[in-house]
Amino acid sequence: MILNQLTIQALGPYKGKEVIDFDLLNKAQLFAISGKTGAGKTAIFDGICYALYGRASGQHRSNAEELRCIYAEDQDYTEASLEFTVRGSRYRARRQMGHIKKNNKSKTGGGIELHRWIFLKEKEDYGWESMLESGKVNEMNEKIMALTGLDVDQFRQIVMLPQGEFEKLLLAKAEDKKRILRQIFHTNLYQRFTEKLDQRRKEVDQEYFQLRQNLRSREDSLEELLKEEEALESNLLLKEKERNTYQLMKALAKDMDRLEERKTGLETQLEKQDELIQKADEHYYKAKENNRKLEELEAERQKMKSLEEQQEKMKSWQLSLEEAEKAQKIQHFYQRKKETEETCVQKTKVLKEAKEEAVRVEEKRIQAEKEWEEEEKKKPYRKEIEKAYDRILEALPKVEELSRKKERLHLGQKEAEAYEKKMEDLSQRQELGEKRLKELRKEQEQASEALEKEAKLIKQQAKLQQDCQELQELIRRKEEEKRLSKQKEKAEAKLKSDRKEAQKVEEKWLNNQARWLAMNLQEGEPCPVCGSLEHPEKATGTGEEINRKTMEEAKEKEKKANDAYVQVATKWETVRTALEEGLQKREDLLGKKDKLEDIEKSKQEEKQRLDEELTAMEVQRQKYEQGKEALRKGEKALLELTEKHKEMGAKQQELTAEIATLQGQVQSIEEALPEHLLELKELEKQKQNLEAKIEEAKKAYEKAESQYKDWREKQAAATVTLEYADKNQKEAKKAMENVAEQWKEKLAQEGFESMEAYVAAHRTEEKMKKLREALQQYKEQRSLTEEKVKSLEILLKKVEKEDLEAVLHHCQQLRQEQKKYQKELGRKEALLRETGSLKSYIEKEWEKMQEREEERNRIANLYQCANGTGNEQKLALETYVLQHYFHRVLKAANLRLDQLTMGRYRLVADQEREKHGGRSGLGIDVIDVFNEQQRSVRTFSGGEKFNASLCLALGLFDVIQSESGGTEMKTMFIDEGFGSLDTQESLPKAIQMLNQIQETGRVIGVISHVSEMKEQLPAILEVIKASDGSSTTRIKVNA
Repeated sequence: MILNQLTIQALGPYKGKEVIDFDLLNKAQLFAISGKTGAGKTAIFDGICYALYGRASGQHRSNAEELRCIYAEDQDYTEASLEFTVRGSRYRARRQMGHIKKNNKSKTGGGIELHRWIFLKEKEDYGWESMLESGKVNEMNEKIMALTGLDVDQFRQIVMLPQGEFEKLLLAKAEDKKRILRQIFHTNLYQRFTEKLDQRRKEVDQEYFQLRQNLRSREDSLEELLKEEEALESNLLLKEKERNTYQLMKALAKDMDRLEERKTGLETQLEKQDELIQKADEHYYKAKENNRKLEELEAERQKMKSLEEQQEKMKSWQLSLEEAEKAQKIQHFYQRKKETEETCVQKTKVLKEAKEEAVRVEEKRIQAEKEWEEEEKKKPYRKEIEKAYDRILEALPKVEELSRKKERLHLGQKEAEAYEKKMEDLSQRQELGEKRLKELRKEQEQASEALEKEAKLIKQQAKLQQDCQELQELIRRKEEEKRLSKQKEKAEAKLKSDRKEAQKVEEKWLNNQARWLAMNLQEGEPCPVCGSLEHPEKATGTGEEINRKTMEEAKEKEKKANDAYVQVATKWETVRTALEEGLQKREDLLGKKDKLEDIEKSKQEEKQRLDEELTAMEVQRQKYEQGKEALRKGEKALLELTEKHKEMGAKQQELTAEIATLQGQVQSIEEALPEHLLELKELEKQKQNLEAKIEEAKKAYEKAESQYKDWREKQAAATVTLEYADKNQKEAKKAMENVAEQWKEKLAQEGFESMEAYVAAHRTEEKMKKLREALQQYKEQRSLTEEKVKSLEILLKKVEKEDLEAVLHHCQQLRQEQKKYQKELGRKEALLRETGSLKSYIEKEWEKMQEREEERNRIANLYQCANGTGNEQKLALETYVLQHYFHRVLKAANLRLDQLTMGRYRLVADQEREKHGGRSGLGIDVIDVFNEQQRSVRTFSGGEKFNASLCLALGLFDVIQSESGGTEMKTMFIDEGFGSLDTQESLPKAIQMLNQIQETGRVIGVISHVSEMKEQLPAILEVIKASDGSSTTRIKVNA
């Protein structure tokens, strides 16, 4: 992967759009990135990481939201675009960060792009083609990882050694190295594999013990089930404290056969008992049947006796039935006699009613005739009121028209009076409006002259406002400069003190080391420092014993003091520079006066005076605007009044002409009508009265005529009805007399002496039917009972009654014995069934437990192997893999360290102990070839630490590169660290090593403050910080 071009905007300290041409730097292959502290050197790599992965570089800058430039304009979005080449193809990745603009409530902007430079057929030319389909962040991240072969963490580790993390891998403890290497090489999958094994081991253990518990539970159930059975081998095994399941399963098989034999014996006994019960039941049912028949015979004898006692009663019923049958023969003659008598009575009654009705109708006809004659006499009166009604109808339309015109005339006169008043009112309002407009125009002219000065005052106010703000900023910077100057002096004093103390401690420690080396020098052996075989002047003396920890603490204290001083000095320099630039910029404002406070106070007073004057003018302006609006409204109102006055004058003329026309029409109508018909209300009242009288007279005549006609018709009908009723009555009387003679003859023929004898003998058909049925039933029942008694006496001639309770008691005893056998058999069957079920379950659980035990042992062995408890080295699987990678990293690092140190130092793995006695093998020691001693890398000096860290990081780079899947990273960055190298010896070696790396085709960018390094590198990417805090870049190629 080769970087080609980076474009960033509003990112870090870069407020505008900044384009960095890496193609130009790639030609140099080795270049420096220089600039002041905080200028934005590391922000360049932030832009690269953000364009590719949407993240910043380094753990302390991983939050992308913090990348936005604080100096950027509100309308500019934070974005980064990177063009890079992978396997000969060029790509462009671009990301834009959304942010909340001023006066907005939500974020705007934001977006991602990923393009490839290819030949476009539709354009017949090369161009950028989008590689994203959904436009989602996850899709872009996956495609970037596919192109680079690295995730963001690996990219950070490979492409850049970040500031503050340079020596992390070298000096970290074994556990920290394990965490770093795990993250880089993704070996946590081995840890997860071990955890999965542990989880499965616990699950299998739990399943095994659960099966074992289930098995013991079923054995307990079996013991409870078989406790009442005797002579079973299983009972003896179940009572043992330590049960042998295998022996128990064998014993159960034998005991199941014994139980089956016992069950067969019970079944045989139960069959014999069933035969005895069947015979006893047959005897019981036969005795019960005989006893029933004996009881039936006795009942039939009693029934025969009761029938013989009813014989006389039956004879009486037979006689009554014969008399009723004789009366039945002449019953229709009796019914006919009754019907003719009732018809005669009814016809007589109808004749009487007809006579009374004829008399009443005659009286009503005479009265109606008189009323009709009276209405005939009123005929002239009806004609007279009809003529008066016709005259009113003829005059009514003219009177209505007269009324409408009078009403319109009255309204027109009133409207004319109202128009007259409105015209006078409008004239007065016009005069007042014209007078008010003259006053307003005069006031506006005066206000306009006063406000001409306002524009000049506003310009003066704006200038004073700017001057005051700049003076306040200068005063603030001056105070800040004084405060930082004091802090700088204190920090400088502390730095000198700490540095002096550190040099003193280091000198003592070096003396101690020299004395220790001198004590171990032997004649004829080479000196580990100079290599000489002779040692004429050995270091001696007895100074204060200083250990390495004390020296390192002093060095660390000096470093912190130095960092504090640099930080304060940088701030002081920035503020001082800004103050001087501000003072030079406003020399015209300051003049010869020295005190900024006095100038600022004077400007504030002048500004306050202008503010008061402008405030007063603002009041005048408001009055002017109000007056201007009032003038506009007044002119508009006056124009509306004038138009309205003209309109009302025209309407008034039209109304006057209409009134004159109406007056002439009213006079003409009044002359044509009589005086008593001129009022419309009176005329309508007369019309209503006449209509009522006409209607009343008409109804009275029609009513009288109708009633007279009705009563004449009713009289004729009543006469006909009377004649018909008289005829019917006579015919009914004659028929009644004939039927009475016939009835007397029939009574005599049937032997009835009188009417009373017939009535006593008469029965209804239903009663006669019941008598016949009762007599017939009696005969049949007597005959049937006689035959039944004879039959039962023959059948039961030699049979005697038995005691059924004794027979039943014998049957019940037999059944109780049967139930005992059945219960015992059921218990044996249930016992066999449950025992068989438990036996089957125990066998299955035993097989499962055996399988689980095998799996348990297998997984336990695997887990012990994976977590390191199963080998003598106590080496876990992940640690083994990490050691493999770690040894490769050390091997690659030693290749470069050997060149840097001329073969003196070699890094080796230290078997540093972990918890539980294991050894990680991830510690780092250094072997000093000069004295063949192995010691900790913490004993390195600052420059030696840097060299070792650089070699280790480059070795890590090589190993990760080889594991990345084929994508070769041609570009890498090194951030800070070269300041601790000796400029005469170590620094040239480090640069020589970087040159050797770049000879392999890689491009290396070094972020450093060391001027000697920048001078020796072929190109420089300069980061220039402006006075406002923002930065720009510039590429410089050394000759």
